[in-house]
Amino acid sequence: MMKIKLPAGKTGLCFFLMPLCLFLCWLGVAQAGNVAQVPLFVTQSAVPQVMLTMSNDHQLYFEAYPDYADLTGDGKAERTYNHEVDYYGYFDPYKCYIYSGSQFEPVSTTHAKYCNQSSSGEWSGN
Repeated sequence: MMKIKLPAGKTGLCFFLMPLCLFLCWLGVAQAGNVAQVPLFVTQSAVPQVMLTMSNDHQLYFEAYPDYADLTGDGKAERTYNHEVDYYGYFDPYKCYIYSGSQFEPVSTTHAKYCNQSSSGEWSGN
């Protein structure tokens, strides 16, 4: 029988055990190709018992244009619609839209943010 002589001291033991541990870990990774897709020791199914809850300790939305905002820079709050302001959101302020089926679709562009609603039913994106 062949005897293995270990190096003396703690550092020698580390230099012997480290490659051994790495080799054993590599063997485990090489064997891990087929991982079970169901629990190993469950014989019959069980009803899930998980509940997800949402916290409401913060504000979930913010207004895009509040009533106290000065959008034009004149020192007064804009409390109604102002045509000089570009209102951005779901629609492009420089496009005209029609309602088709269940959605608004852009049909033309405009430089003045006015659309021909009376004859063609177009709505301004602003």
